[in-house]
Amino acid sequence: MSAYFARNYEGSSDLDSLIHFAQVLTGAHLPDKHYYHAGNFVWQLYAFKASDNVRLWWRDSGDAEIIACGLFEPPLTFQFVLHPDLLHQKDLAAEVIRWADQRRATVANKRDIPLAYQRLGSDTLSTEANDTDSARIALLTEHGYTQHLDAGIHFSRILDDSLPDVVLPQGARFRPIPDGDADARAELHRDAWSVWGESKHTNELYRLLRGAPLYDPDLDIVLEFEGQLVSYCICWLDTVNRVGLFEPVGTRPALARRGFGRAVIREGLRRLRDKGMIRAFVGTASINKPAAALYASAGFDFIERSHSYVKHDLATKNHE
Repeated sequence: MSAYFARNYEGSSDLDSLIHFAQVLTGAHLPDKHYYHAGNFVWQLYAFKASDNVRLWWRDSGDAEIIACGLFEPPLTFQFVLHPDLLHQKDLAAEVIRWADQRRATVANKRDIPLAYQRLGSDTLSTEANDTDSARIALLTEHGYTQHLDAGIHFSRILDDSLPDVVLPQGARFRPIPDGDADARAELHRDAWSVWGESKHTNELYRLLRGAPLYDPDLDIVLEFEGQLVSYCICWLDTVNRVGLFEPVGTRPALARRGFGRAVIREGLRRLRDKGMIRAFVGTASINKPAAALYASAGFDFIERSHSYVKHDLATKNHE
C-alpha cells in the first residue's frame, strides 16, 4: 500500500474526515451494519477537543483520507476500524492494536471500571468482533486475544410503507426541545442511563451536542408525559448510503415498560424514512436484555451478535 502516517485526534477539525470515513465503511458493508456509522463517531467524539485516546492513520497523500482509527476507552476497552480496501494489510492492523496495548499500559488499574464493563476483569484489554467477522476474529487471535463474553446485539429495519404505527400512550406527546429546555433534556439522559452508574452527560455537553455535525433537532425525539420528559432517542443520517442510526435511546427507569420507548423509536423510524433513509440500525449491550426486547417490539429485526475479545494480564505486566 502507499505510505501512511498516524497522529492523535485533534478535535472538531478531524470530525468531518471521520464522518466521511464512516460513510465509506457503511457503504462497503451494507446490508450489514459496520462497527461505526457516521453518527457513532459524532456521538462519541463531538465534545473532544483533542485526545491521545483517539489515534488516526492517514494516507500519506494530498487527499487527507483516514485509513484506520483506534479509540481507547479508559480503563480497559478499545475499538478500531480499518478502511475496507486495507483489511488485508496486517502491518497496519498490528500497528493499531499495538497502540491500544500501549494506551492500556498508561492507565493500569488507576481508574474505576464502569458497571457495564466489570464482567471483563480488571487486568484486561478488550475489544469487540461481530460473530460473522472471521477476518477480525483471526486478527485478534493472532495478537493474543481470546473470545470472552457476549458483547452486543445488533438490529436492522427496512424503512418502507410497512413501518408499524406510532401509538402514543394516553397523556403523552412528542415535543421539540428549544434552547430553554436543554437542561431538562440533559437531565432526562442522565436519569435514563443512571442504571449503569452516574452519567457524565452534563447540561453543557448536551448544549455542545446541539451544535455538532449531523445533529438534527428534528431527530432528537423526546416524549413528554403529564408535563415530564420521559423518553427519547437521537437519530443520525448517513445521506450518502441512506442509512439511519439510533444512538442513544433512553427512558426514565421509573417509567419503563409503559410504551414510551417503543413510541419514540417508531417515531424515529418514521422520521428517518421521511428524510429519505431506506434502512436503520440500532444496537445494545448483550446484558441489556430490556433494550433488546424493546427494539424487537418496536419493529427491528435481529441481524448479528458480537463478542468481546480480551487480552489478559496487561496491567500486571506493565507494573512488574
